[in-house]
Amino acid sequence: MKIRQERKLDMYNVTSGFLTATDVAIINQMPQFTVVHDKLKAVIDRIEAASQVQVRQTTGYTQQRDALREPIETQATEITRRITVFAINTSNVSLEQMMKFSKSGIHRMTNKQFIANARTIVNLVNPIIKDVEAYGVTQPMIDEFLTEVEALDNYLPEPRTAVVNRTYSTAEINAMFREGDRLLKLLDKYVAMLEFRQAEFFKRYRLCRSIIDPAVRKRSLAGTVTDEDGQPLRNVRVAIAGKPSTLSSDTGAFHFPHLTAGEYPVAFARNGYKDLIVNALITNGTRTTLNVVLSEL
Repeated sequence: MKIRQERKLDMYNVTSGFLTATDVAIINQMPQFTVVHDKLKAVIDRIEAASQVQVRQTTGYTQQRDALREPIETQATEITRRITVFAINTSNVSLEQMMKFSKSGIHRMTNKQFIANARTIVNLVNPIIKDVEAYGVTQPMIDEFLTEVEALDNYLPEPRTAVVNRTYSTAEINAMFREGDRLLKLLDKYVAMLEFRQAEFFKRYRLCRSIIDPAVRKRSLAGTVTDEDGQPLRNVRVAIAGKPSTLSSDTGAFHFPHLTAGEYPVAFARNGYKDLIVNALITNGTRTTLNVVLSEL
């Protein structure tokens, strides 16, 4: 769900909870009110269930991808360190240069870069495998390493299906919110009948209905950064001239609070991806949403 939808769902729940706790004598003054309220509660349950499915689709893929890649990174680091020592001992300067992969450097590589470099390591080691056995690099080790690299490479296209499924879920969620809004507008009409006879009830109901606004206006600019597969990108540097830059979170989210009205060039940069600059128009009193996609180099 989008941030605004999360806030709206909060409002749905607060409003519904208030109505559930309201004195039955007041509710009975609005014929058929309970029928509409029950429909709203059913919509809330469906939105929450669909949202949980959507979250599992995204986090499930990311966790599985990271689980596949992490041990391969460790193997790559160990192999390159051992081959580097071999290269130094044999005065093979060229090989030493090609094995200059730091642990942090390997971790920062995009998936495509990592797989390409892993295959390069295998291609460099295979011809000298007998010579490097004394350094703890064996054929079974290289074979296992390559098998795991190929498994990671085969897994990467799977988010295409996840993106389609998530898009479908998003369309369903949007339709549910439209139904929720329709039902709330009906409830508004019922409650309006009691504005004068039940003034306190009417006032508290209207407060519940409006809680979405303050939460949304705390951030002038907010959004998410994803890759071309629709997966969130963390540690993307997001910068606006004259403002402290920020890094996207694990979910790809970023925000800039308290921007004055105007047009701002927003720059996005992360190692292994093409830099991107997008203009964002900020209007006083509202929050601008900026969702971007970065392409790998």
